[in-house]
Amino acid sequence: MAGYNGEQSLLFHTNLLASAEVHILNDIRLQTPHYITQLDTLILTPTFALIIETKNFAGQLYFDHTFKQVKRTLNGKVENFMDPTVQVDLQRDSLKQWILHDDLPTDYPIETLVVISNPSTLIEASKFNYDVRKRVIHAHMLRTKFQELQLKYTNHFLSNGQ
Repeated sequence: MAGYNGEQSLLFHTNLLASAEVHILNDIRLQTPHYITQLDTLILTPTFALIIETKNFAGQLYFDHTFKQVKRTLNGKVENFMDPTVQVDLQRDSLKQWILHDDLPTDYPIETLVVISNPSTLIEASKFNYDVRKRVIHAHMLRTKFQELQLKYTNHFLSNGQ
C-alpha cells in the first residue's frame, strides 16, 4: 500500500507537466522478448522520455554508492534495500529493447529519475555519489528537473502521433 500511495501522491506533480506534447503514462507493463517490466511513470515528449520510479520511503535514506544499496533508518531500525537507481536503469534498458522492436528511433533519449514521494524523508549520499544527487529527488522538485531536461533536449525524435 505504501508504494501505491506514493505513486498516487506523485500524480499531482506529474499532472503539472501535462500538455499537448507531454504524455504521461502510469503503471506501464512492457513486454520484451525475454521479460516483462513495470514502469511506475513514463513521460513521453517529442525530444526525450523520462522514466520515474516512485518510492514512498519514510525516515532517513543513505545511498551507498559502493554496494548499490539504500540504508533506511526509521524509528531506530535500520533496513537495507536495493538501490532504486539500479532498478530504474533496468527499466530504461527494457524500454530501449521495446523501442527496437517497435521501429521507433533508437537514438531517442531516455532519462531516469527516482522520486521520493514522502516530503519529510531525508535523502543522503556521500559527496562522491554524484549519480544519486543528480537522479534522486523529492516529488516537489519534479517540475524543476523536468524543465532542466526540456532545456537539455531540443531535437525532435518523435511526432505527437508516434
